[in-house]
Parts: sequence; structure tokens; C-alpha cells
Amino acid sequence: MKARYIIIPVLLIAATAVTVWIIQANLSNGPEYDLYIVSKGSVSKTVSANGMVTSDQKVELSFLSPGIVETVGVKVGDTVTAGDFLAKLDTKTLERQRAQASASASSASALFSKVQNPLRSSDRNVLSQSLESARVALRNAENSYNRANSSYYAQLRLIDQGLVSAQISLQNAVTALNQAQNNYQDIIYRYNMGQATLAELQQSQMALSSANSAHAMANAAYNQAVQKINVDKLGARSQLDAARAQLNGARAAYNLANAQYQQAVSNSHTADVSAARGQAAAGWASVQVINSQIEKATLNAPISGTVTAVNISPQELSSMAGPAIVIETVNELQIESLVSEVDLQKINIGAHTRILFDALADVVTSGIVAEIDPSGTAIAGVVNYKITIVLDNYVNGLKPDFSADLEILTEQRDNAIFIPRTALERKDGGYIVKVLIDDEVEEHFVELGLLGDTEAEIISGVNEGDRVVLRELS
Repeated sequence: MKARYIIIPVLLIAATAVTVWIIQANLSNGPEYDLYIVSKGSVSKTVSANGMVTSDQKVELSFLSPGIVETVGVKVGDTVTAGDFLAKLDTKTLERQRAQASASASSASALFSKVQNPLRSSDRNVLSQSLESARVALRNAENSYNRANSSYYAQLRLIDQGLVSAQISLQNAVTALNQAQNNYQDIIYRYNMGQATLAELQQSQMALSSANSAHAMANAAYNQAVQKINVDKLGARSQLDAARAQLNGARAAYNLANAQYQQAVSNSHTADVSAARGQAAAGWASVQVINSQIEKATLNAPISGTVTAVNISPQELSSMAGPAIVIETVNELQIESLVSEVDLQKINIGAHTRILFDALADVVTSGIVAEIDPSGTAIAGVVNYKITIVLDNYVNGLKPDFSADLEILTEQRDNAIFIPRTALERKDGGYIVKVLIDDEVEEHFVELGLLGDTEAEIISGVNEGDRVVLRELS
């Protein structure tokens, strides 16, 4: 009994010592890490974009011209088949216009028949006399113009001669004035030196005053000559222009009289017949245009689909600002998106796309890039290209004009060794990762393959199963 009581306290003391040692050992193990075990899988790279759901086919129908809506046979949400009646305008006004156009076309046809008959000889004589009168008037106008032209250039020569004379007189006066000024200055100098008399000084002053007066008169005469030249030239030009206008009028009158005469003496009367034929054809063409307008006043469905918009009402004026009725194939939806020219280089036809919809929070679907427009559109200085994405599966509740968030797969590596991109660190121009080996952290330089959105493919530097340090916890 005494031995048992002695052994139990010893065992308790030993167990307590072991526990303390374990605790102390754990406290001395060093920091803990958030680790990632290197594995194999797929590394992908995507382009993010926003898009809008559209119909595979969308037809916007409008009337050819505005008018009062007579009947609307559909409403939004109706399903129609190609050829079904949609709406019709009131055509009573067009039918009245067609009746008037038909009457005018019949009159033109009657006139066409009449002009095919030969012209009477009395009418030919009248036209011949008119042509001769026009020929005489043209000859007289030509003679008048030739005389006016000769007179015009003769007046120009006389005018120019008058100007030359005035220029010469002015130049002579300038020369005389300069000489008188020089002589006066010389006399003043000599008079001050006692080499000239007062009488000589007074005489030189009088000569200078006379030269100034002569120069002023010559300058005034020159200015008057310039003004007279401008007036005379304008008058001469007006006479010539009047003669030219008279000549042009006479020539036009002669050409008209000659054309009428030639048309009259023509055996087949080709010009009259052609003109009348053209008027008759134009009249019946107008009838056909109105018939087309009456036909276009009725809208029928060109495709089978669902009516998504009706912008007209009976007894109201149809608007030409937008479509009257819109039909879409709402069961065949696709997504259209605009991507920048930079991102476009990464996208290929057939690229897999992950799709989310703002209006359908719990729906995630997929599709493929089916079409890329060859030409772009500049938006805010950036060229964007439209791409079309076809859905892989029907999405319940999806409607045209829903917005969509797209992740377009541009590149992927399968069965690749990869790590999170956050584990990469730049060093000495390359990349390193920290690997935990035997409780020691080592830095390994790595060779990278594809840099995905969140993962990085590792070509060399770490192996599958290695423990990569993402961050130190403590």
C-alpha cells in the first residue's frame, strides 16, 4: 500500500515534465506558413468584356411614307409567322392620287399619239420666217459687238496716252522743283558767304515758289487724269458688256429658232415624238410609284418570330423617326460585345467564353466566339471591334438587351505544373518562389510558361508536391 502511494506522485511528476517539454518544444519550432502544395492542372488566360444579349435575327419594319394608321393587328409578345399581317395605313389619299396620276398619264399618251402626225406647211413657213429674222438679228448683233470691241480698245489707247502725258508733265514739274530747290540752297549759302547779292537771293526764292506752284498744278492734273481714266474705262467697258449681252441674246434666240425649225422640217419629228413618249412613260411611272406606295402601306411579317415592339396606334400619324414594329427570334439569342483592338489580337473564332448575366444572378453559362467584325469603330479615341458569341445552351428567362459579363478564353495549358501568381517574387531579373524543405525556407529560381489570370505555369524550378510558401503566418 505504501509503495502504490509513492509511485503515483512520481508518475504525475514525470507526465507533467513531458508536457512542459512538449510545450517548450512547440514554442521553439519557429514561424508558421500559409503553404501551397504544387500540383498539376490547367492554367488559363482570359479577356474580360461586357456584352448585350441580341436576337439572331431582328427586323425593324417601317412604312415607306408617313400616314394615318388604319389597323394594327399585333401586340408586343405575339408570335408571328412569315407573311402574317401586322399593320396597315389609311390609303384613301393615295388612291385619289393614283386616279389623278392615271388621268394625267392618259392625257400624255393622247398627246404622244397627236405629235406623231406631220406638221402643217403653214406652220413650217412661220418657223422659217422666225429663223430668218433671228439670223438677221444675230448678224446685226455680231456687227454691233465688233464695232463696240474696236471702239473699246481705241478708247483704251487714248486713255492711256492721256495718262502718259500727265505723268510726263508731273515728272517735268518734279525735276524743275528739284532744280529750283538746289539753286535756292546754293544762293543762300553764297549769300551767307558774301558771294551773292540780295537781289539774287530774292530771285531764287521767286523761282522756287513758281516751281512749287507748277508742281502742285501738275500733280492735281495727274490725279484728275487718273480719275478720268477710271471713269472712261468703266464707261467703255459698260458699252462693250452691253454689246456682248445683246449678242448673246441674239445667238440664243437664233439657236432656239433654228432648233424649232429643224424639228419642224424633220420628216420623222423625232424630237417631238421622243418628248411626248417620255411624258407618257413618266406619267405611267408615277402611277406605278403610287401603286407601290399603296402596297407598302401594309406591313407583313418577313420572318417568323416574336413581336418585341409596337410603336404605332390606330388613327394616329405613323412616325418615320423609328421602326413601327420590331420582330425578333427571341428563342435564338446571342451576345454581342465590343472589344478593344489590343484585346482583339488575343481572341480567335471558337474561343470558349464563360458568361454571367446581371439580371440572372444565379446563372452561369458558356458559349463560343462565332464571329469577329472585320472593321472597327472608334469610341472615345479607341478602336473597338464587335464580336458575336453563340450560347452553348438555352438559358431560361434570358431576354434581348440583357447585359452580360464575359470571360473569353484566349490561351490555356492543360496538365501543367502551376502555382498561384501571388507566390512569385522578382529577383535579379527573374522570378523566385520560396519552398519549405525540412522546415527550412529555400529560394528557388523558376522558369515560367503561361502566365494565367491567377496561376502561373512552371517549366522548371519546383516539382509537383513541393510546399510553396505563400506567406508567413507568425
